[in-house]
This record gives sequence, structure tokens and C-alpha cells, in this order.
Amino acid sequence: MDKVSKIMNNIKLLYVEDEEITRIINRKILKEFVGKLFIAEDGEEGLQLFIKHRPQIVISDLRMPNMNGLEMIKKIREIDQECGIIINTEVEDIEYILKSVDIGIDKYLVKPIEKEEMLESLYKVVLKIVNRKKNNGKFYEISQLTKEETKDIEEEIKIKTSSFLKKFTGKGPKDTQVSLSGGVIEIRTHDILTPMEKTLLKNKGNLMLIKYCRKLLYNEINDELVKLITEIIGVKVTVNKVYINPLENMEYIILEV
Repeated sequence: MDKVSKIMNNIKLLYVEDEEITRIINRKILKEFVGKLFIAEDGEEGLQLFIKHRPQIVISDLRMPNMNGLEMIKKIREIDQECGIIINTEVEDIEYILKSVDIGIDKYLVKPIEKEEMLESLYKVVLKIVNRKKNNGKFYEISQLTKEETKDIEEEIKIKTSSFLKKFTGKGPKDTQVSLSGGVIEIRTHDILTPMEKTLLKNKGNLMLIKYCRKLLYNEINDELVKLITEIIGVKVTVNKVYINPLENMEYIILEV
């Protein structure tokens, strides 16, 4: 496996397309070659998925309902100047293509797209991303970890994070799920409430109190959590977001390299 192909197996890709048949065909192609694939049916959904998952590559149609591709790309570029963006559109959309070039796309493809053409474009855009990340000292975000290496790291984070949370709350999560993709680490913990918190939650009026207390907890343990994950992966991380959902008895921690 060559260097770029190995990197492609570890990246996250967002595919935005409102035509169902086209979406189904290209989903099958893309799923085979990238680490994680997210699908959206319009620009509004695509933007939300981008904000949540921060993929390294976006492939998008331009003419879509709710929010067209140009509007979505503009908003994505305000968030991330390094991700690769490929547009696929109709041959008559010359004006759209020219506007998209102005806002920072990396490649455009004219429908219908052949499998070989799409993969060649992906290959070229991955090379562009590699150069951007190297120039900004962020190459780890598209590191060449094998699937086995990634799985081992995810398992170690799972075990140590569960023990870490138990140390500070007196009750570790019943289930922990970890995902490492690119420069983003996602930790989902389930059944995290202590017996006291569960008792308080019987009165829904205490919901905000529980959320507030758990936010305070994460503020207090932030540095130690960062240190723990940094030691595991060997690269400094930061906590990006902590979602707390007492009603579902779960939490969602997002860290970035």
C-alpha cells in the first residue's frame, strides 16, 4: 500500500449530495477507500456534520435545497482552511464552478463521475492536505496509523478513561466507546451517573443542577484528562467539547490533536 492510500484509509470524508441515486452509487465507492464516511442530503445537514465530525475532505454537489453547496463551502472555509474540498456538479454550472474556485475548492468534477476519476481526484487532494498539514505542523491529523494500531490506541484510551472517571466520581461508566480518526478523538461514555445523581434526576427540576455540577467536574479534571490522553497517543491534545446528557445517562468528550 502506498503512502497516500494508507492515509486515505485513516481520513474522514463528508459527502453531500441531494440526488438519491447518485448518493447511493458514490457512497458505495467512497466507503471502500476512506476511514469514515459521513453522508448529507443538503448543505444545511452537511454543515452540521462538518462541525460535529471535522472531516479532512468534503465532496459536495452545488445545487441543493435548504443550503446550496457554495453557501456551505463558504461557512466551512470560515471554520477550516486546511480541509480538502471537491465539488461535483453539472457541466452547465460554469458560473457556480468559478465562484467555488474563488472561495477555495481544491478540485471540481463534472457529473456523471466515473470511479477512477473520483479516486484520482481524492488522491490529488490528499496530497494537498498532506502539504498543508506539514506546513502547519499538524501532520499527525492525517497520520499513517494502521487500523490495528488505531484499534490498540482506542482500546487503551477506553480502559484508562473509564478508570480515570471512576477515580474522580466514584463510579466509572458502564460502557465506553472510543473513536480515533485523523486528529479527533471521540469518547462516548454510557451509564455515567452516580446513585446520588440518579436520585436527584427523579425530579426533572434538578436536571440543570446535575449538568452544572458535571461541567464543573470536567473543568477541574481537564488538565489531568489532557495529560492522560497525551501520554497514550504521544502527541499533545486539547479538549474541544464535552456534551453532557443526564437524561440519556451519557457523555460525549471530543479532543483534538
